[in-house]
Amino acid sequence: MNENRSIAKHIIFGLGKSGLSCARYFDRINKPYTLIDSREDLKLECLKSLICCQSTFFGELDIQLVEECLQLVVSPGINLNHPLVKRARQLQVDVCGDVELFARECHKPIVAITGSNGKSTVTDLIAKVMSLNGINCQKGGNIGLPVLDFLPLQQADIYVLELSSFQLDSTESLQPDVAILLNISEDHMDRYLDFDDYIHSKKKIFNNAKCRLFNWQDKNTYPFELSALDMPFSSQKLTSKKIKNQAYLQSTEKTFDLWVNDNKMINSKQLNITGIHNMMNVLACLATLHCLNIELSNQGMDGLKSY
Repeated sequence: MNENRSIAKHIIFGLGKSGLSCARYFDRINKPYTLIDSREDLKLECLKSLICCQSTFFGELDIQLVEECLQLVVSPGINLNHPLVKRARQLQVDVCGDVELFARECHKPIVAITGSNGKSTVTDLIAKVMSLNGINCQKGGNIGLPVLDFLPLQQADIYVLELSSFQLDSTESLQPDVAILLNISEDHMDRYLDFDDYIHSKKKIFNNAKCRLFNWQDKNTYPFELSALDMPFSSQKLTSKKIKNQAYLQSTEKTFDLWVNDNKMINSKQLNITGIHNMMNVLACLATLHCLNIELSNQGMDGLKSY
């Protein structure tokens, strides 16, 4: 379906979950836009309810669409090497994703989580413990709501966001209060030049972050240069003089104590989840609370135990 009305200065490329959330956001702030998607036979009833959509172009896309464009919002599923995206960049169009738009407008603290495995668990765990701790918290990104569904009202006090490498690739303005990189294994190699390129994409989450959490057992997660605010989580206590803060496991008889610096937080037998990988996920959660100066309430601790 191609509707030959005028092409708006703002174009949304890709009508998946994040693209449609961007359209709804533009509706809420009264910004005209054009929707485009390379799929020919899109049957989306929700398009009828969009207010500020000026035109739609589905199927084979002409790169001339971006000639007069000011902003191209690219959904995570769109390869940034797509000819239309490359042409937009040649024209110095503002090419960005939904997370980038959110980062530009959000004025609340953000916890950002990425990794090849476990990021949904850690995002959910952190959000649940914070909520039970009495904090007005919202989770979003790859889990929960698309980030632009939170704008422009910003009713939460803190946002906990699960972010993929695809979302990070189109994001430059994110300044997380806490950025977490859980682990990295080969994935999405069809979108990246090589494994190093993928690692670099994941590490973008550390850009402009106040506190960076990383997995000491996975050297691919290390920040390029360590700072005093960086905090590794590890399966053992670290003795490096470069490390000022850490969350770690200490083996006891058949169990593990979970520590944050000099504070023993909980024993693994008190938790409802098992396995070293889950202990590491809990450490990431505890380290996040430490970085945000949040002290666990009884309700928050109960939520941690029952997760």
